[in-house]
Amino acid sequence: MERRRLLSSSVIPDTTVPTGKVLWAGVFTGGNTLNPVNTVLAIYDISPQPATDPDFWFIGKFKPTIKKLLVLEPLMVLFKYSSMTSVLVQRQNSWIVFFIGTEDGQLIKLAVDKYYQVACPRVLYKSVDDNHLFPKMYLDPVDCQHVYMVVRNQMICVPVAQCSGHKSFKECWSGQDPYCGWCVTESRCSFLDDCDQASNWLSIPDDHHQQRLVSYQVEKSISGEKITLTVEVNMRVIRTESPVFECNFARNLCDTTSPAPVFPWCFCQFSSGELPAKGLDINVKIRVERVSFSEKLMVTNCSDITGPPTSVLCSQCKTAGCSWNNNVCSWSRSANRGPIQDICSQYGVNYFEPEIISIEPSVLSVHGRNHALMTGKNLDDVVRIQMQRGITCIPNESPVWNRTGSNLTFHIPSDDKGSVSVCAVLPGGRCLGEAKVTYRSSPTCTGLSPANTWASGNRKTFVLGSHLEFVEGVVHPNAAQIITTNYSSKKLWYHTPPYGVDEALPVTINVFLRVANQTLPCSSQLTYHHDPKFTSFTATRTGNDVQIVIEKKTDNFNITIPEISVWGVLEENQYVECVMEVIKTSNDTDFIICEMKNTRNINILSLETETQRGERKADGDAESHGDWGEDPLQNRDNAQSYMQEDALRNLSEGSSPSELDGDF
Repeated sequence: MERRRLLSSSVIPDTTVPTGKVLWAGVFTGGNTLNPVNTVLAIYDISPQPATDPDFWFIGKFKPTIKKLLVLEPLMVLFKYSSMTSVLVQRQNSWIVFFIGTEDGQLIKLAVDKYYQVACPRVLYKSVDDNHLFPKMYLDPVDCQHVYMVVRNQMICVPVAQCSGHKSFKECWSGQDPYCGWCVTESRCSFLDDCDQASNWLSIPDDHHQQRLVSYQVEKSISGEKITLTVEVNMRVIRTESPVFECNFARNLCDTTSPAPVFPWCFCQFSSGELPAKGLDINVKIRVERVSFSEKLMVTNCSDITGPPTSVLCSQCKTAGCSWNNNVCSWSRSANRGPIQDICSQYGVNYFEPEIISIEPSVLSVHGRNHALMTGKNLDDVVRIQMQRGITCIPNESPVWNRTGSNLTFHIPSDDKGSVSVCAVLPGGRCLGEAKVTYRSSPTCTGLSPANTWASGNRKTFVLGSHLEFVEGVVHPNAAQIITTNYSSKKLWYHTPPYGVDEALPVTINVFLRVANQTLPCSSQLTYHHDPKFTSFTATRTGNDVQIVIEKKTDNFNITIPEISVWGVLEENQYVECVMEVIKTSNDTDFIICEMKNTRNINILSLETETQRGERKADGDAESHGDWGEDPLQNRDNAQSYMQEDALRNLSEGSSPSELDGDF
């Protein structure tokens, strides 16, 4: 899809300009808001061209006599998202850091290394009400440690990193944030500018591939008598070119001929006869300046790691420090560098490759979804489902159950807004098949309509708010189970559970929405009152119709015509619908008026709701009315008793009246 319209841009600062490259970043859109990758972030090289070429840019000015237009192609498309609106760029040592604003109210930090490899994006800010970020954003001009942005009518200041939250060196390094490093003399994780100028500052390396603090590799000599263990510390030391660096291997393993350590490498040579068949556990203590830490390494005979070339075997080989070449684990030094999962993901045994046709739901809230359904082909051997936002992000994985060749069930975990890739993992470790799951905002409950109900419950109540299509149920403190909801025509509604007609009422309760494993509160409450009190009804013939007037004591329910469904019970168990017309109020009495069309018989035994009628038909009409006798006037007390207990019960698909007298 072409994306030609520019939404926001930023020049990428470089201290080497004007002699170096001038890079420029832009956010472009294709205008299709339904596309999950509607916007892209791309970088361009807009460096000044040589002055000898009359057709191109000059430094600082543009030659007025242009013969042709230079069309630039992007160096790289760095990031795709559904609704980016703004971009701001800063250089942090060798890294380029992008701050990206989105239409759904997020500020995303995207770090890019010197090879233009993208690290896992991180969300720095989330707008609760999904208000979009304005195109212009600014770095704090004093220390560049905060981003200023506009959301709605507010200026918001967001820290570019939370370095102080990391309490140890390893935790600081594991945060993989180019802004954060370990201030050696102060023993804390900090920004570089906040660290004592006399102190060294230990941070992550220049590229995103190294996600382990210590990596190692083993190599056997040509004669086979010696094994060389090379340990590498993946960090960068700022403010010194030759830091104090020491490595001590346990058990006096290393020969005296081992090379001296040279940051970031240290070496240990030992006799191959000291490597037992089960492998050798080696503990190495490392010191960089005043920071000391230890790592446990497991050295294995690389030649013993054999078998069909699967991703598991490849990972075992690489984890042991051996080399994976030509589908075989060997002692020879390998040129393969990078994450093990990238190198080993292509291998697997001969399972039928799974194919993903659909995932339901494929659009969900940031809280995830339980019991998602995947349909496809060859799903019998799938052991888990993997969801990954980017190749450098740690994937989320979920187990599967109820799997067949054509479908399986799994849980979709929570995540930030945006689209993630989904694939099916086979026993060998390969992840095949391709699908997308899109995370949207969390549902919000701003109110209930109506905000009250009657004690016997079952009143139809609408939930007001946003993103309600992701709600799986409603939680009431007076209900033992999660209440089933219905979503249609962009409206969410449910039937209130009973509270108890004998309880002291009114009472106000809190209502919650259930979304995956989260319970979200509504900002308004629901009030229970005693049931409506229906006092009498009259029947009057009007031509071929019979008009029914039901009297009810005025209350705070504000019952509407759509909430009422009434049927008249005539002789011989005949049921006639009473079509609702109007509700009037006078002198603390509500008059509910309806008509039975084309009905001359006004000898009405009782009135029922449609729900009651369905219940009686299920139980058997003759049995229900068999003990009333033939003359209803002779059983007026029985009729009144029946109507007091049951007639017009559940007016609003669930209202329960009382004190109803029949007027015959």
